[in-house]
Amino acid sequence: MIKIKSSNILNKVNKNHYLLRLLLLIISCFIFAFSYNAFLVPNNIVTGGVSGLAIIIKELTGLPVSYFIYGATSFLIIIFYIIFGKEKTINTIIGSIIYMFMVSLTEPLAKNLNITFESNTILILITGILQGVSNGMIYRGGFNTGGTDIIATILVKFIKMPVGAALRIINTIIIGVGAIIFGFTNAIYAILILLISSKLVDIVMLGINDSKMVFIKSERWKFLESNLNYKYKLGVTEMGNLGGIFRKKDPVLFITVPYHIYNDLKEEVIKEDPNAFISSLDCYMVLGGYKNKIIPF
Repeated sequence: MIKIKSSNILNKVNKNHYLLRLLLLIISCFIFAFSYNAFLVPNNIVTGGVSGLAIIIKELTGLPVSYFIYGATSFLIIIFYIIFGKEKTINTIIGSIIYMFMVSLTEPLAKNLNITFESNTILILITGILQGVSNGMIYRGGFNTGGTDIIATILVKFIKMPVGAALRIINTIIIGVGAIIFGFTNAIYAILILLISSKLVDIVMLGINDSKMVFIKSERWKFLESNLNYKYKLGVTEMGNLGGIFRKKDPVLFITVPYHIYNDLKEEVIKEDPNAFISSLDCYMVLGGYKNKIIPF
């Protein structure tokens, strides 16, 4: 019964805003494919993935990048379908087909526009931003464009390694081959683009971390609780705990703090109790207080 209810809930969530998610997928794939054809392919910058392999194959054989992407992605989708079945493959198929179509559509467009930059720094920034934002929107909508994501998922199933680790290994090998063929300068450009794009993917997926979750352990917890509540107008939650060494039962104070007052609050706590234990984590979303929400899914 629990499994049936959970399945129904997941289906409702997946169907929610589906047309909007599909529209954003199309727009994102267009931007992603255009930045690939306009900036990465002409400059021989290999950032990993099947798209990066396509640039290497193009250099070695002259095969157009779109042909290799079509062939390699189609083959990987078939393998993924055989291993994981229809249900897990459908969003990958949709994302892959749209991306492959956009690569073919933007290939002649990028050649005709022939966009160049006087500075490689601008090239890196523009490419990283376009790739990061578009890729983040694709993932946020629950889709992916196949390629090395499929390889990583297969490795996770059979080798039992984390998806992130599998992707890093695959992309490192591809970027390494690209460095041998196109030189280490291009490999550095690729790494910088990946750093920018991966950060933007996190921002698009999770939001901007404009708050901190702060945990405070102090013998002066009563005074701190009332003082922080009065001075900063912050809600303070007492979390019950038992110390592992001295078996003290003083509560841990939990507070969600906006960035602009975080340092002041930390100094206030240390000033009142120099021996206070403070731990903080980035917070991407706050429900019930304030929340920055642009994308409705």
